[in-house]
Amino acid sequence: MRGAVQVQSSIRRALGRSAKRSALTAASVASELYGIDLIGSAVGALLVTVILIPLLGIIRVSFVIGGLSFVSAIIALLNRKRYLPDAP
Repeated sequence: MRGAVQVQSSIRRALGRSAKRSALTAASVASELYGIDLIGSAVGALLVTVILIPLLGIIRVSFVIGGLSFVSAIIALLNRKRYLPDAP
């Protein structure tokens, strides 16, 4: 569910809020965003498995990733009005 909301808001933001855009434009933006997300996931997985786990260990890496997720959630919560104007 969370991923679907992120994709929809990212596509809307990339297309802009002005005029209507064609379905082809939305599809190309969606595929570009998916590709960027896939590359980021691959780089993140390699970074964690090759560098962070050997340096810090599994427990510390878990805390680091949990902390990054918490910070990301706080930033999203503080910026929700910018991307979702109807949000409370």
